Amino acid sequence: MFFLLLLAGKEVCAVRDNTIQHELEHLQSDLAVGLAARGMGWKFAANGTDRALFTTAAERKARVDEWHSRLRAHMQMEGQPTLCKSTNWAEERDKFQMQVRKIQDHAQTVYQVMSAAGGSTNDTWGFAEAKLLSAEAKALNPCLKAEKSGKISDTELDPELKQDFEEGPDRTSSGTDSFLVRTYSAAMGAAWAAMMATDHMKEYRKSSGCKLGWPIEERPLDSAFRAKPACLNDCKDPRLDADNFPEEVRNSLSSCDPPKELPTFAYGSTDWFMCGTQFIGTTRRCQPAQGYNTCCCKAGSLNGQYTDVQDESGCNQECDTETATFQRALQQRIALVVEEFNSDSCNYGESVEGFKLASILRNHMEKDYYKDAMGVTATAEDVDKEEQDALAIGAESFVQLEESQGSLLELDSGMIVVMIVLLVAFALFMLWILWGASPGYGAGSI
Repeated sequence: MFFLLLLAGKEVCAVRDNTIQHELEHLQSDLAVGLAARGMGWKFAANGTDRALFTTAAERKARVDEWHSRLRAHMQMEGQPTLCKSTNWAEERDKFQMQVRKIQDHAQTVYQVMSAAGGSTNDTWGFAEAKLLSAEAKALNPCLKAEKSGKISDTELDPELKQDFEEGPDRTSSGTDSFLVRTYSAAMGAAWAAMMATDHMKEYRKSSGCKLGWPIEERPLDSAFRAKPACLNDCKDPRLDADNFPEEVRNSLSSCDPPKELPTFAYGSTDWFMCGTQFIGTTRRCQPAQGYNTCCCKAGSLNGQYTDVQDESGCNQECDTETATFQRALQQRIALVVEEFNSDSCNYGESVEGFKLASILRNHMEKDYYKDAMGVTATAEDVDKEEQDALAIGAESFVQLEESQGSLLELDSGMIVVMIVLLVAFALFMLWILWGASPGYGAGSI
């Protein structure tokens, strides 16, 4: 009961390897530290090593803040212009057009270099180009916000600048996404391509079997899902229709007590501190894909609104057959779209430099797709929140890694530089998928 009251009904990510009893013994003294440890999932050590590094919660928080500042410094856009901050419309149009040309030229150069090298790059070049392209894309963030809100500094957008955003400076761009979103996606697609072509990421993809969206190409299931996220048998791609699901999936769609091998999982729960237990909460530990540890709903429970997912609360809605059919069909569609990105043979338990990158990306992609299906559209504020959340996850992850090894990491070591680049790429990838643009834009022939 004390444990239940302390958690206040909030369920958090899977605690591994039978450590529940160990944590109960330390819960009262370590609660302040424990509830802060969401990130990529806390791995507790039975020998107490994790607790020897920091003597107080305040000391641990200071280290998290230090890492947060470090990551934010790497996100700074040195040499990039300040866009969409003033109402000097002629100047803003000139700066926007110059940035667009710079991104287009840079992305084309990256693909040309990679093509000449057979689609492979060394770590130094790949990471440097990915960081620079990411910075060039990030410079467009204020413009993305302005396009979403229709304003800059509470002033309505200039019609010419607005048309630049929608159709491009030469007024020839067309499609579902605006020219601005397509340009942002082209920069991020090229940055992701440069990152994926490095030796580090090639080895990770080979060992894990996870594609991570490589090679960069159009993803028809992703496009079909985003075009009509809430559907049953009238989806934009017949592969997403419930009637075309495997028989065992179809037979359990409306079930409030589905088979254990086909559970309803809680979106975002890989970030949680632990799942429910046999006697507490509405979730349990599960593994819906190889190496992908998360929480699933107990019998009789389903997920709630997207605001609940944002608040890290899952499986808090009482089940009925109609809602079960919708949610479980949605879950299968999301799984198919994620498999298109990672492959159905992806081992999410594999890590690169200590981080389970495919697992982290899947967790956040699922939340993004669920948000779309629940009718929630991205706002200007979501851009800042997504970046802050990604940086917080990164900072927490570094501290967890330090705790697991029992010593502080050298901030300027070569390994840390690679890890920081990966986390910065993760942060920017989250901003990329926030806008729902196809990752194939600008990919050329790679």
